[in-house]
This record gives sequence, structure tokens and C-alpha cells, in this order.
Amino acid sequence: MRRGKAAGLSLEQLREMLDAPDRAARRTVLARQYEELGVRIAEAQASRRMIEHAMACEAEDFMQCPTFRQLVAAVAEGNRTPLGVAATPKYAKAPHPEGAGLYQAASIR
Repeated sequence: MRRGKAAGLSLEQLREMLDAPDRAARRTVLARQYEELGVRIAEAQASRRMIEHAMACEAEDFMQCPTFRQLVAAVAEGNRTPLGVAATPKYAKAPHPEGAGLYQAASIR
């Protein structure tokens, strides 16, 4: 039970695994959990990209930053990879869309 919980399986999923009649049925439970984890990971990565941009954004108020607002809107619409932002951003200064003297976090593409 502990190992199953550590793998992110719910009690219901653990029950399904124990009650499954065969290997194929257990794999189906695991495949569903694998897909659910992928969705949660993608959502967490999108949230992380928004936070990283906000922390590195040199706009006077990141809430008014067009890039940040696009990231928020894309995530709200269910787009887990908004604006083609790479999954592994790095802190680097790149020209900010609001203009001279402002910078944003650049992404590894």
C-alpha cells in the first residue's frame, strides 16, 4: 500500500489493482495513472513557467506584462505549453516585449 501511494495511486486505484483478475487489467489501471500523472506534471510545469517569468520579469508590474498575461491566458484555456515556451527555462535576459530597458526570462528551445 505504501509503495502504491508513493507512486501516486489512490486508494481506489490500489483496490482496482488488487481486485484485477489479470496482468492486463492491472496494466490498464497503471496506464490510466500514468496518463493522469502526465497531465498533472504538464500543469505543474506550466505553472512553474509562469512563476519563473514573473520572478525574472523586469516590467514595473509583471501583472501588466503582455508575456505573463499570455502565459496565464494560455494555461486558463488548457494549453499546457503556452506560447511554445520550452519546458526548461533558464534565467537569462532577453528583450522584453514592453520595450527598452526591460528584460524577460529567456527559454531554452
